[in-house]
Amino acid sequence: AGSGRIAVCLHEDTSTKVRMISWNGSSDYTLGTTNTVQAGASGANADMNDICYHASEGKLVAVYRDTNNSNVGGCKIGTISGSGSSLATSWGSEVQFDTNNPVGMRVAVDENSGSVVIVYKRTSGTNTEKFHIVAGTISGTSISFGTPTVIVALNGYNTNYFPPAISYVPGLQKCAVSIVVNNNGVNQRVYTPSTSG
Repeated sequence: AGSGRIAVCLHEDTSTKVRMISWNGSSDYTLGTTNTVQAGASGANADMNDICYHASEGKLVAVYRDTNNSNVGGCKIGTISGSGSSLATSWGSEVQFDTNNPVGMRVAVDENSGSVVIVYKRTSGTNTEKFHIVAGTISGTSISFGTPTVIVALNGYNTNYFPPAISYVPGLQKCAVSIVVNNNGVNQRVYTPSTSG
């Protein structure tokens, strides 16, 4: 998370949380505070979450399934403050990126366009069981999203076992996505889809 800081996304009980860690400048790390991004519903599974750091905006981006709101895909923008053991995060309001029960979400920053890019699988609504990608633009402590796009017209495999992966590739100046789909058997495929948001 820049300047020798690490942000760890985790689930505790039913909630999505972020723990900050900082390099103390000598030979060890200092644990900062743990802050709640989203408090999940009682008995819910909150482990479908991910986080990334937007260097040019100086913000954290957290994505998760909002178990208090019909399992929509939620995103919040985090601001880092403090240092050492007081290193902490505060979070803006939730913005939904998909209302069709997304699972296996992963997030990265397209350093060329500055967009936040999320890959996930839908499990309800139109194009159910297909992997989707959506891009967002940060503005202060909020974010706005474009329209989700189907990556490939094949059903995605179980994201509990084969979650997608996404990473920015400097040589291509775009994000590459790795997904596992069912095409008369299990196939892993890599795509570099175009995004706008």
